[in-house]
Amino acid sequence: MGENKLFVGSLPPDITKEEIEIVFKTYGDVTDVHVIAGDRNRSATGQACAFVTYGGREGAETAIQVLNGVYKIREDAPNAIQVNWADQPKAKAQAQVGMARATAAASVAAVDVTAAGMGAAAEAAAAVAAA
Repeated sequence: MGENKLFVGSLPPDITKEEIEIVFKTYGDVTDVHVIAGDRNRSATGQACAFVTYGGREGAETAIQVLNGVYKIREDAPNAIQVNWADQPKAKAQAQVGMARATAAASVAAVDVTAAGMGAAAEAAAAVAAA
């Protein structure tokens, strides 16, 4: 797999890279932290977000399990932080292709069912007309 990158949301607008590193390095080798201030990420609430990259998958998974929706980055924080896997472009593209295929298959199945239903309805109408 590619990078072990996490998205961290619901952060205070003045959060620092160092504050995030202190919390996340508890769970593994943090190789990068990128903070996006609340006024630069189009957040309606003004909250900041960040991307945290781990050297290994295990640390990233542990951080998600322990922190997501539970941990408040500061004592006075109104909400717990959100910690999830960051969207990976390749994975996102594969998911979109999968959804397109499923939609196309469902459309074909609907046409088949409709055609079969119309055939049965036509036969029933012909039987009634013949009687």
